[in-house]
Amino acid sequence: MKAELVLGIGAMKRNGTPAAHRKDSEAEASSFAMSQEPAVAMSLRRSECKILIVDDDEQFRRSLFKTLSRAGYRLNVATNDTEALESLAQVVFGVVIVDLNTQRAGWKNFLRRITSLRPSSRVIVVTPFAHDNLCDEVKDLGIFACLLKPFKREQLLDLVARASAASTPVLTTA
Repeated sequence: MKAELVLGIGAMKRNGTPAAHRKDSEAEASSFAMSQEPAVAMSLRRSECKILIVDDDEQFRRSLFKTLSRAGYRLNVATNDTEALESLAQVVFGVVIVDLNTQRAGWKNFLRRITSLRPSSRVIVVTPFAHDNLCDEVKDLGIFACLLKPFKREQLLDLVARASAASTPVLTTA
């Protein structure tokens, strides 16, 4: 099982080259686009998918909420690990978006607790920290994908759509 690493616009590639300056950045972004489906079918799927947003930054949490609610998803929010685990104990979420500070102690344990509590939920880790072995570290934790900040709204929507439609994690590296 491998986690998918999605480079956000402006994210650093492993060799230190900003993604926005790489010739393949457009190809990477477009490769994550979903196949075209009728708007009605997409609307029904989105309205059926419950998403939990876990983020302690109110401004970023509101931005995610606004983007995803406008796209038709049903959302809950948690401002910390404890709230997230309480929500996960009560509700089955199709997708869990975790804004993760990998510099904080205990982040791996938190992800393990999410995936053990709700193994059917697809977890998307959003982080500004793109160290070399991030995908290797999260793949064993059952994470669906890593989305590196900063990213475009369309990247988030495409990734969430794929996660909500997936029956099992699709794991590739960029």
